[in-house]
Parts: sequence; C-alpha cells; structure tokens
Amino acid sequence: MNRRLFRSVYRDEPSGRALAKAFLDTWNELGHKPPDTVSLQADEPMPEGLLARIGKRDKKVVALLWLNEGDFPDLTLMANDQPRPALIMASYGMLGTKVNSLPESERGRFYLTYPYGLPDGTREHQAQGVSPIFEQRETALKMNSLFQAIPGALSRLRTFVYRDYFIELIEANPDLASATIIYPRLSFGQGQRYASKGCYVVQLGPGANPELIKRSEWVIH
Repeated sequence: MNRRLFRSVYRDEPSGRALAKAFLDTWNELGHKPPDTVSLQADEPMPEGLLARIGKRDKKVVALLWLNEGDFPDLTLMANDQPRPALIMASYGMLGTKVNSLPESERGRFYLTYPYGLPDGTREHQAQGVSPIFEQRETALKMNSLFQAIPGALSRLRTFVYRDYFIELIEANPDLASATIIYPRLSFGQGQRYASKGCYVVQLGPGANPELIKRSEWVIH
C-alpha cells in the first residue's frame, strides 16, 4: 500500500479537517511523503471531473475522500469519471446511508472507515447484538453507551467539579467496558480525552441495502 500515491480531498469544515489532519499526522509519523491535498470550501460545489483528474496522474493512486453526504447525492460521480483512482477511501460516518447508492460496479474499489461495532448482516464478524436497522438507531445507541458510562462517575463526582477528575472517574468505572453496544472498545489514557480510537475498514456488498463486508480487524489510530 505504501508504494501507492495518495491524493487527499477534504471539505474545509470541522469533520473534514479532523479526518484529513488525523491521516496526515499518522502518515507523517510513519515517514511517508505527505499526499497531495485538495481543500474545498464549506459551500464550494464539487468540482466536475475531480476524480478523473486525480486518476489520470497514476494508475496506482488512492483517493482519500474526507467529504460528506452532500457531496455524494447519488454517488454516481464514481461511475461517470474516467479514469478513476485505483482505490477510494472515505468515511462511513460522514457519508451515512447515502453510501448505499454507490453503483455496484464501483464497490470493489471503494473502502470505508467504519467507527462503530459491526451490525448484524455483516460478513466475517462477531455479532455485537445490534439489529439490522442499526443506522436508524445510531443516535439512540450512542446515548445508550453514554448512559452506561457516566452515571457512576457523576455520582462520585460530588463537589469536585473538574473535567479531568470527571474523566478519570469514567476511566475507572467498570461499566465502561460494557458500554460497547455501538463502539467495540472504549478506553481512556493519559492525555487522551476521547474514548473510541479506532475503526474497521469495510466494503459494501451487492444490492440496494448492502451488507458490510469486513476488510480489517479493529484498527487503532
């Protein structure tokens, strides 16, 4: 993979900047040359033929698309651009269920970072007890995990209302390990102020309501 050329495209908004920066920081730490990057303003239309221009540069190019569902109303641009990048990686969390409209002819080159526990209907995974209507319940499941993780810490916080102390209490809470209905692993550490630090890499199966095909184990970043 490190012999391929990477081209990064992100929209200049909080989620896009965060994903582009996270990849760049890790890529630099591994000693690789930074990818060519295209930044789109928050309200800038998707440039016509963008993927075609990226794909023309080299047959081995990997396009990193840190874009949102508004950039892919039907995802038909994947099929219309010629030539196309050899591989395309994007964020399932940003694209949401819009990604299901990706043409089947393109799904073989399209990989997604998936930051949640894999739902039922996913190939090659250990069931996490999540129903097939996972996407529709995403917010409820996040709140469920939150409610499992913080009540014990709140009850012990008493009058010591300090952020770091609160997070330390959450970290020491044995219920944290069970609050994984949506996130496979939750953990804190020194200097870490977010509990879920990884993702699966998945692809889409065939059909109008495709199952997710797991292409990696849980990847820590």
